[in-house]
Amino acid sequence: MEPKFSAGLWVFANPVDRFCPCGYGEPNTVIDQIEAAAKVPDL
Repeated sequence: MEPKFSAGLWVFANPVDRFCPCGYGEPNTVIDQIEAAAKVPDL
């Protein structure tokens, strides 16, 4: 059986944490996140 991998779209979103609550970059739309995920081989 070959392993299968997946990722949540949050991986491709703008990270937010307690030190920078507005994020570290420009916000990504869901479509932008899907397009970024589609560029990862074998995902």
